[in-house]
Formats: sequence, C-alpha cells, structure tokens
Amino acid sequence: MPQNLLLLLFGGGPQGTHFNLRFIDILRYTYSFTPFMRDVLTGLMLGDGCLILDFSKRSINPCLSFSQSLVNVRYFLDVWIIFNSLSNSMPGRPQKRFDSRTGKTYYTLQFISRNAYAFWVFYEAWYPNGYKVIPDSIFEDLTPAALAHWIMCDGSANGYGLCLATQGFTFWEATRLASILIYKFGLVVSVQNQTYTTGVKPRLYVSYSSMPALVKIVRPFFSPSMAYKLGKHW
Repeated sequence: MPQNLLLLLFGGGPQGTHFNLRFIDILRYTYSFTPFMRDVLTGLMLGDGCLILDFSKRSINPCLSFSQSLVNVRYFLDVWIIFNSLSNSMPGRPQKRFDSRTGKTYYTLQFISRNAYAFWVFYEAWYPNGYKVIPDSIFEDLTPAALAHWIMCDGSANGYGLCLATQGFTFWEATRLASILIYKFGLVVSVQNQTYTTGVKPRLYVSYSSMPALVKIVRPFFSPSMAYKLGKHW
C-alpha cells in the first residue's frame, strides 16, 4: 500500500479541510445527492451503514455512519471518496470492535459524515419510528449499483453461493428482500435461519445456479478488492 495512503488512513496526514463556517452551514442545507450516490446509500443502508440523528448534540439534520473491517480498507476508502464532500475529516485510526453475532473482535474503520439536510428523505424512509426498517420504496431503490454495494458491505461467499446478512431486519423484511431479488433480478434466493449469540436471525442465500447472473448484474459497480465475496464466480 502506498505510504501516503497509510499516512492519511491512520491519521498521519491532514485531518480535514478547513472551511469557513458560513460555507459549511450553506453546504449542510444545499447539498444534494446524485442518483449514483443514492444507489450507494441504499446499498450501505441494507448493510452496515446507518443514519444518526442526535438531538443531544443539538443536531437538527441526520448524518451517515459507515464502518468496515480493516481488511476491506480499499472498499472503505472507495465509499469515503464518494461521500467525502460531506466528511469532517480523513478516516481515523482502526478501532477494536466486538461482534456479538460471532463472539469475535475485529479491527474496524469508520467515518461519520457531516449532518446534512439531504439525508432527511432517507432518514424518514429508513427510520420512520426511530429504528431501521426496510422502506416502502425498496423495490425501486434496489438498483444493480445498490445491490453491488449491499453485497460488498454485508455479503459473503458461502460454498458456491452467496449469503447476505439480514439479521438486523425481521424475517418478514428479509422475505421481502428475497422476493425483490427473485422477481426484479431473476435470482434464486432463499431465506435461512442463522444462529448467532444473540439468537436466531434471518439471512438470504443466493443459489449457486444464480451466481453467473448475479455477477453480470453487479460487476460494473463492484470493487475488484471485494471480488472475494463472490467466490470463484468473479
């Protein structure tokens, strides 16, 4: 990895661009997302991404929080670059995180964006009652680009197929997502019960027979560094 990339990633370089406060305030309320950014955000929200609205910090707009394991540093930086105009600083040092699902400790990278009015439409769709749910618009929102980022964010090769972690959603929501993958993309998908330390949760399994079709759909939007998530089919 280039030395300058390591310096920036682990906090050895500049910690952000200093803007005039008035400009930052304008940015918070005038920023808008491109269609591609909306697709990426949908994929992140289906995976490890979350939107935070913290009134205790006098925030009136949501912000985006995204994290990845250190081994996925290339993909993490790809996502950070997409949203860096709303970033407060360069990503910080890796932090230890205990995963209650697996009982293991990992090193993770995280960035938290600025609070921005543009996130409200997503917050209202994904958190109508204060906790994350699958939005009503998910059939339209789940595009090939969004699917690619969902897989890169929370997918894993399993045998000759692919698993998508949906343990943060209900079994009904997981079934709804499976139905979209079946009817919109023509994939063979099933909902499985997976036992975690926190209990039995749903996950999706994309059949081996659908992997060539899936790869064809997501390849234009897939980071080569994450190809291992598609197994031998890449």
